[in-house]
Amino acid sequence: MATEATTADSQDINIFYDGTVGAGLASPVINVSDDGVPYLFFASSQTGEIFKKLLVDEVSSKPQDATVFQNSDGQPTGLAWDTKDNVLYVTDLAYKAVLTIGNDGTAVRHVGEYEKKSLKGPNSAVFDKKGKLYFADSGSLGDTSLSQPKGSVFVIEGGPSGALLKPLALECLACPMGLTVADNDVVYVCETLRNRVLRFVRTDTGAWIPTVWRQFSGLLGPVGVACKQLKNGSHCVIVARSGAPGADKFSVVSVLDGMGNTVKDIQLPSATCSGIAFGTKGDAYVTAAHQIYQVKL
Repeated sequence: MATEATTADSQDINIFYDGTVGAGLASPVINVSDDGVPYLFFASSQTGEIFKKLLVDEVSSKPQDATVFQNSDGQPTGLAWDTKDNVLYVTDLAYKAVLTIGNDGTAVRHVGEYEKKSLKGPNSAVFDKKGKLYFADSGSLGDTSLSQPKGSVFVIEGGPSGALLKPLALECLACPMGLTVADNDVVYVCETLRNRVLRFVRTDTGAWIPTVWRQFSGLLGPVGVACKQLKNGSHCVIVARSGAPGADKFSVVSVLDGMGNTVKDIQLPSATCSGIAFGTKGDAYVTAAHQIYQVKL
């Protein structure tokens, strides 16, 4: 049974990072360094900067502190780490492509078209445990709408360097923004403008079967999703549900069980949000405008 969103205790929500107003922060993702130190990486869609910030048990007294890791010189909206080869993949609306960022800061176009047709603008990406890269392509918010549902979701087979690009859904979604892959290879996709999360399951024949996994009401729609495997073999899913500027005063983090039932709804003190990631200590990190919230789940 769904529950109404409640404002979390002030001790449950902290400002992990406080950036420049207008930065348009997006795509929090955690990567652990070779020496075992976890960092949160995130991007500014307005400046092209990609930041990294050390994850610590206690929130820093200086939430402005973060290091510029790279700059795509574009409009980065999604980050995904190839942990096998330690390469950062970036979805970028300005390039309308999935990029890789080299150690020297050079942005290299990795995928920019499907069947000789340019992508609209990838906005989020994720790797599964087998090293396959999934990404959503919809352009900027509103480029693919309810009246023009032309958004797509793709997977690159054979690892990120593979040449085989396959659609899970081709030019039929109303602004897909945010996706994740569970350990059982189920893919969850936020279809923002239809205010729902879709679930894609692959059959033995290789076909992808999409279903509506969770339909929401209120606010603008889900924009970010992350999945965590539990000790009992099931998994839980967290969804970042953004409000609309000028219409809403808060966004919501929804904690769902493997059946899509609401475990908890947490209000965030921001009208909009853009992405979410599971932390290392049972918490979540949510990008919202120029800030990142650390939320205890």
